[in-house]
Amino acid sequence: MSLSSMPTEVGFFLLSRLLQCNIPQKQADNIVSSVHATGATCLSLLIRTNTIDFPILRNFSTGYFIHDILQMIYNNKKLNVMNLGFLYHHLASIYLLNSSVKPSLVSTIFFWAELSNLPTYPLYHYLHQKGDHKDTIKKLQMLQKIVFTAIRVIVISNMIHQYLKKKGRENIPKPLLAVLPIYFMGLGWTYKILRQ
Repeated sequence: MSLSSMPTEVGFFLLSRLLQCNIPQKQADNIVSSVHATGATCLSLLIRTNTIDFPILRNFSTGYFIHDILQMIYNNKKLNVMNLGFLYHHLASIYLLNSSVKPSLVSTIFFWAELSNLPTYPLYHYLHQKGDHKDTIKKLQMLQKIVFTAIRVIVISNMIHQYLKKKGRENIPKPLLAVLPIYFMGLGWTYKILRQ
């Protein structure tokens, strides 16, 4: 890991502080997270089409994850199961981004993982917005169920199956093993989303 992610980390910090001038911190954090998810999805797609190089995604997402870890520490967030899960997710993702795993595989993982998260951000926004947004919330909940479940259960499960079929279980690089628990966390989150 190099210092090249620092400008991105500073950028996310400044965006967060700017947003907090007008909206509560949790809503600002939601917007910052959505900027990362949208950016990482687009950058991953651009890598897959050979438009940009992998270090751009690596620095962008590493900067975001470091920013978010520092925000958790700075805001003295309690180390409950949810926050420990986020902390593990961020550290494992940084490890994967800065590993020797093929950039094409890492960018594919990031594309699908971040794409699956996109409906969550507007849903969170409307759940915490004043006014009557019941119809919008219902539509966004349905969109989240479809997108998150389809990607996390079908697409990513298939990716893992194809990888194991092609490479075998003994050849799994440690950084991929490190993010495997995130897959199972996603399945648990899918169950929670489907029960809403």
